[in-house]
Amino acid sequence: MSDAPTSCRRTDANRRNSMRSNGPRCTDKPRYHALKHGLRAKSPILPGEDPEALRARHAAFTASIEPVDEVERLLVQRLVKISWRLDRIHRALAARAADPDPDEAARLAAEADFVALMGRRLIRDPRGPTCFYPQWETTLGKIPRVSWTEEVDDPNDPARIVIALEIRALGCAWLLDRWTELRGLLDDGLKWQPHDQFKAVRLLGRQPMDAIDEPRVIAIYPPAEGQT
Repeated sequence: MSDAPTSCRRTDANRRNSMRSNGPRCTDKPRYHALKHGLRAKSPILPGEDPEALRARHAAFTASIEPVDEVERLLVQRLVKISWRLDRIHRALAARAADPDPDEAARLAAEADFVALMGRRLIRDPRGPTCFYPQWETTLGKIPRVSWTEEVDDPNDPARIVIALEIRALGCAWLLDRWTELRGLLDDGLKWQPHDQFKAVRLLGRQPMDAIDEPRVIAIYPPAEGQT
């Protein structure tokens, strides 16, 4: 017995099914599988958000501002969008505080350790107490340079350390705190002592010996009384 009639019926059935089909069906759920906070989402509504609440907010803003032209209507839309995103940010922060991500916590801890290490290397003089800077030793006719190891690839080079700190949020905060401490001394009417001067120079990413020709470093070492 031939299978031709069966094959024809199957082909006709497949054709009828394809005509009834509306194309591949999918939901929005896969789009949000990796969703964490939604701050970069382009969709105005995310899972868990109420579209009616967004429309009600737009109506409330419109009623309050009473836009009279296209520009003001665009401003209302912008305000609604910004306020909606701010609410999303607050929810994300609250969720993170309630259930912190262990990977994020580990990353922040590692970054904090790195910043602390770089900070110690930046303002600690590896060549001796900063209060004695500059140290002059004529032994063997060599003058040691405090805070400089004379290595071309010096791991304690202040410029490299400052750059490493500035590219991190915690590093920037650490640098700002150190400058605030130095500013506080001046605000209290105090003068910077040698160790304060050393810290300021290193925070600039420079070395004390740069006072020879670097205006910012020169300003940190004002001439002594009686000198011009």
